[in-house]
Amino acid sequence: MQSTKCGNKAGLFVFAIILFFMLVSTMNSSFALEKLDTPTNLRWDGKTARWNPVPNAAGYSITIELVADNYVSSYAQYTKNDYYDATHEMNFLANQTGLLEGIVTFRFCVTATTNDYDHYVGSDQSEYSPLLEYVISSKTKLDTPTNLRWDGKTARWNPVPNAAGYSITIELVADNYVSSYAQYTKNDYYDATHEMNFLANQTGLLEGIVTFRFCVTATTNDYDHYVGSDRSEYSSLQPCVVGYKEFGLSVIWDVLDIKTLPNQLETIAPDAFANTAFEAIIIPEGCSSVGEHAFAWCNDLLYVRIPKSVVDLASNAFEGSGKVYIDFEQ
Repeated sequence: MQSTKCGNKAGLFVFAIILFFMLVSTMNSSFALEKLDTPTNLRWDGKTARWNPVPNAAGYSITIELVADNYVSSYAQYTKNDYYDATHEMNFLANQTGLLEGIVTFRFCVTATTNDYDHYVGSDQSEYSPLLEYVISSKTKLDTPTNLRWDGKTARWNPVPNAAGYSITIELVADNYVSSYAQYTKNDYYDATHEMNFLANQTGLLEGIVTFRFCVTATTNDYDHYVGSDRSEYSSLQPCVVGYKEFGLSVIWDVLDIKTLPNQLETIAPDAFANTAFEAIIIPEGCSSVGEHAFAWCNDLLYVRIPKSVVDLASNAFEGSGKVYIDFEQ
């Protein structure tokens, strides 16, 4: 009798386990998501990309690519339609090549997307469309920005005719180290305070001297008539005082007033700038020697940049100028 009860319990236990796994299997199958079909029959209709519609798709992610020798540049967009007018993207990508006239080729691929996440997942990426040849008509390259200069922490340059804006790159320059931050502006100036603080903080330097420079490229949004300019030369270096702020951040406390010595200077005589009140001095490339006590006893001097052309530097050139940071050009 006892054996029968045990057998009944064992049978019920096995039955319960089987029922549990059947239930789990049923639940999993009911929650299985269906993958959308991959878009097919990709084709060009002039500058419009087309493909066959995908059932249950909420929209499509399309990537337009410019294809050249050893070069692919892309632009991604989203559409709810089974077609996309790629005129803007094609003009934009063609403009990035800097090609004033000629032929470039394009292709595109598509992924079907969903907003019914309870029942579907997006499709695989389609194969690429056939290549489309696109003729670039004659265009004018914008002038390269000139007269780059610092106004405190504001970068400035001369405006470029027909430019829609400017891409500016601010760089922190240190020994064997360059860190950069790129931005866009519609003006012929840019307040770089945020970028300078950010880059200074990345060095981990709590206090001391860092130097900055920047370069600029003029940009266009009239892709039918213009292409962007060449990148400008770099601005002069701007030395800045880094100080410690709460929460472990380094910030730019002050921008130094720079004295740039004449380009034709070949030798700095002994005592030439002793006891002067300069904060920062940049010695020009071409100067070969710095004499004794040339920058001695300068209480306000915090920064001196010495070019590679200097081969004779007096050991006591900075005697008594205890706060100066000497930046040897690499």
